[in-house]
Amino acid sequence: MKKVSVIVPVYNSESFIRQCMESLACQTYPELEILLIDDGSEDKSLEICRQLSFADDRIQIIRQEHKGVSAARNRGLEVSTGEYLLFVDSDDMVHPELVENFARQMEKRGADLIFCGWREVESYEMSRAWNQLVKERDAVQWELAEGAGCEEWFYAKFKHVLWGIGGKMIRRSAIGTLRFDENLFKGEDTFFMYHLLCKEIHMAHLVQEWYLYRMHDTSVTHSLKVVKSSYYFDCYRICRDNEYAKGQIAFAAIWEHNLSWTIAHTFLEMKEAADQEGRGFLKKQAAAELKQPLFWKLDFVFKVWFLSIIFGGPLYGLLRVPYLLAQEIFRKGEEAERADTGILTFHCADNYGAMLQAYGLKQYLCGMEIKTEIAAYEPPFMSGRHWWLPYVPQRNWKDCTWHIRTLHKVWKSNLTLKQDFFRRRSNMRRFRNQHLLNPKQNRIFLTRQLKRLPYSCYLVGSDQIWNPDITLGLRKAYFGAFKNKRKEKVIAYAASLGGAALLPKYDEEFETLLRHVDVVSLREAEAVPYVKQFYKKPLEVVLDPVFLLEQEQWTQIENPPKREGYILVYLAESNGALTAYARELSEAKGLSVVKIPGIELLSGELKGGPGAVDENFEVVPAAGPAEFLGLIHKADYVVTNSFHAAAFSIIYQKQFMVFLHTNRGARLRNILRIYGLADRLRQEGKNMDIDAPVDWEEAERRAEKAKETSKAFLMEHVGRGATDHNWGNSYGKT
Repeated sequence: MKKVSVIVPVYNSESFIRQCMESLACQTYPELEILLIDDGSEDKSLEICRQLSFADDRIQIIRQEHKGVSAARNRGLEVSTGEYLLFVDSDDMVHPELVENFARQMEKRGADLIFCGWREVESYEMSRAWNQLVKERDAVQWELAEGAGCEEWFYAKFKHVLWGIGGKMIRRSAIGTLRFDENLFKGEDTFFMYHLLCKEIHMAHLVQEWYLYRMHDTSVTHSLKVVKSSYYFDCYRICRDNEYAKGQIAFAAIWEHNLSWTIAHTFLEMKEAADQEGRGFLKKQAAAELKQPLFWKLDFVFKVWFLSIIFGGPLYGLLRVPYLLAQEIFRKGEEAERADTGILTFHCADNYGAMLQAYGLKQYLCGMEIKTEIAAYEPPFMSGRHWWLPYVPQRNWKDCTWHIRTLHKVWKSNLTLKQDFFRRRSNMRRFRNQHLLNPKQNRIFLTRQLKRLPYSCYLVGSDQIWNPDITLGLRKAYFGAFKNKRKEKVIAYAASLGGAALLPKYDEEFETLLRHVDVVSLREAEAVPYVKQFYKKPLEVVLDPVFLLEQEQWTQIENPPKREGYILVYLAESNGALTAYARELSEAKGLSVVKIPGIELLSGELKGGPGAVDENFEVVPAAGPAEFLGLIHKADYVVTNSFHAAAFSIIYQKQFMVFLHTNRGARLRNILRIYGLADRLRQEGKNMDIDAPVDWEEAERRAEKAKETSKAFLMEHVGRGATDHNWGNSYGKT
């Protein structure tokens, strides 16, 4: 177990230091030293620190003359003895398990820097917010980045978090000789983090907001005095020039934007404080930026806003509202340019397979430098069935009786779950927002709204987009049959009918809709003869997108359980034989059974649900996609009739047994055939051993051709649209 050193600079923090230390003293990680670097405090901070150190021998106090926060942190770097270093500001608070989780992930993931989500809290709300934080019991979720992914995090996704040092745990070897610049008056932590990023580190991010950032008034007089020095802006200028010299023009422009933004907002503060000297100084700083070529590369609306503030006088008051409106329009324009390819699929369904296949397809294409997004198309006929009061529209009145009866059953099921229903919904939503959608996207509910989408190429699929039982009739959106001026190409990737063919009543409509699809690939070989009746061009059989990613890529987004030694059961529909088999396997192996409940609301009947399980099984009702992956990965055995549970059993190379789904067995048989794992399909009357060894190297070799075909299909028809990264502009404090 590696030691962790917590470095806390202290300067006149008598009002806050006790709360900060309360959160650090109750950390669950044993190998801990807490270094309080008193930077010449003039209040009672030192006295309070001494009292705290008497009560806890992990606390050490280091005194120095007042040299600034950078010098204090550097002193902490010199005297600390831990392998891992955690930086905490003296007025903030952290979750009691933060150090333990960070240190564990440092070991497990080999990360160089770990950070978590943070929330801003008013000073008077700090105690209440921390007590509430301690009570939260959401399962921790992680995501990783390296290389270009770290740059995206630093400049866009987590900019406002990563441009500060508070709440960051860093491996000592990654820091090396790097130190905080003691000459900088502002942005010293941003400057430090920037140089750390330049070392090509590995990052890990804890999704939970476990760092409480205190919002309180600071001395305006002092801050304005400090601003009257060019050193205040040096952080931005140095980073801008470094990136420009490296040819990273987009990154250099971000630094230029933040420099100009800081000058303008500080000018407004000077104006409010009636500080003529400060305004004069800032006008000189602004004039210097007008000589920078990068300034004129910033967006037009921002430049007008900047010039009106610094040089426009009363003009700014007139332009402020139009600027804010124009800025919103400009951001939407940026969003339209962000991706060339849009995926129309079932990402909005609270279904593990639906969400994970969407992630797999998007992640693979982005990894191939094809700018891709999942279109935020969330029609109520797909999302409504997962609401607490479920909603599934019917196309004719004949189904209304069934509809009311079935929805009543689902609602009763939701009621039995109580808080677990909302926890599951929260886990689903978190995964969707974190891994599938861009936060700037506007959700679309109606087919006619698809005309607003900015993509030229549309990927429909994968999943059962052409199964009318799932979509309650064939839907135009999933054939690309909608008006959109930008639309140039529609590609069906791994589209599924749910079986080998549709009912004859759908033939004419299916043929008509299929004319809107330029290129077709199917997920199940059994469906090829049926589709060929209506589609005369060549078509491919390809793999579900989850097989496009390697096991390590799935491990990065999973949330594994703390327990080990269990049999995992996941049912896509009720199956008495499967349940009995799991019970017998449990008795034979002496392992408990963990069951993830699944509810699939179709147009014909309700399948699955909490009632479809042995009462001795341990149910995990609130699992989201990340927990689903973790439960499969850590299981000793997996027993299922779900395609994606079987798929991830293959990806994670588990001992598993598959039972056929009543009307969706084609895809299970197909994937088992591709991998040469037909002996994993349970057949009545045959003695089948779940412990039979699997030659996973041979299985991967057999599937290699299918993987190559799938990847070649995407590369040929979607193309290698490799383009320069465009992170856009971000606003806010640093």
